[in-house]
Amino acid sequence: MNTPEQYEELKRALLARRGTEGAQVIIAAIEAMEPTLEGRCQRLATNADRDRQIDAENAARRQSIDAFYGRPSAPTPDPPQPKAMTKKPPRRPPAKGAAEHYTVGSSGKRTFGRLPDDIRHLIAAMPSLVAKTYMVATLLVDRKQDGVPGQDGLFRVGYGRLAELIGQRDRKKAERAMDRLIEAGLVVRLWRGAPGKTSGYRLLSLARLDIERAKVILTQPMDARERLGRTARQKVTA
Repeated sequence: MNTPEQYEELKRALLARRGTEGAQVIIAAIEAMEPTLEGRCQRLATNADRDRQIDAENAARRQSIDAFYGRPSAPTPDPPQPKAMTKKPPRRPPAKGAAEHYTVGSSGKRTFGRLPDDIRHLIAAMPSLVAKTYMVATLLVDRKQDGVPGQDGLFRVGYGRLAELIGQRDRKKAERAMDRLIEAGLVVRLWRGAPGKTSGYRLLSLARLDIERAKVILTQPMDARERLGRTARQKVTA
């Protein structure tokens, strides 16, 4: 004896074979002709058997036609093509007289990150504002500015914007932090800013940096450093 669940399963199978529109027409006709659940299930089962028979006949007919014309019964996918082995071109050495990239360390190799490897020797010596300023500089290098992508460690930033990026309200503190990096040999100023034009800088390679001299300069507290006289300053930078 058939159950309503079996009838619903037969209807779902018909829907999968014939689609929504075709299945609805057949179901409406069966329900109009067959008042009982038993009769409706029998009709749907007969319809399913007939569909399977038609599918089998069509498959046999296609195979005979393909065999007559010498075509494969089913398309065979092309075998995957092996990927061509590509070698990365060797990195060109910098042109004579060109500045080394700022991420080149004492090993002569560039690091994978934005920060140069040798900076680990100086992080502990940096006051927090100086460390933040150096980090901001490395982030600005790879950004496009005025449509021109950063290259060779070049970047531009104004003191007001720099102060904002390192969390300071006083632009003078940003200026002093940048001057400290310049004095330590980590950054070089290419041009000074003017109304409508921000200052331009370049991060320098640490490959030839005097690490010990830079440590002496960087370890001076920011406020105390500003109070150093000319004689003391010359003694530190000598």
